[in-house]
Amino acid sequence: MKDNLNVLVIDDMRAAREGLIALLQEYVPNVKIFEAEDGLDGYAIIQRYQNKIDLIFTDINMPQVNGLKLIKILRDVESCKDLPIIVVSILHDRTDIEKAISLGANGYLTKPTKKEDFAVIYTAIIEPLLK
Repeated sequence: MKDNLNVLVIDDMRAAREGLIALLQEYVPNVKIFEAEDGLDGYAIIQRYQNKIDLIFTDINMPQVNGLKLIKILRDVESCKDLPIIVVSILHDRTDIEKAISLGANGYLTKPTKKEDFAVIYTAIIEPLLK
């Protein structure tokens, strides 16, 4: 069993990052969190900690590099092809969800994130990473 998880949380809204981080810390006791305010900063963290990031949560609507663009960039990088990416957004537009999934996102959460929705992502995506 893996003893820790390195998670990158990318969102331009600090309150949204903090809410998601609180859920992560509740569900994964030994989680190490990396934070970024946009896709550009997030990508820089991924490059800096190559192969150390286990999971990414990213907003869609952000300045500079948005979440959809980031997913596209990461899926073209060999070392990131299988990196789980969860999109977290206030956008409830089915088109955005479908676009994120078609680009390679592994899941989708709406903001503010409800505990029961996070629990589904935990069971489907996070828990297997801990094994």
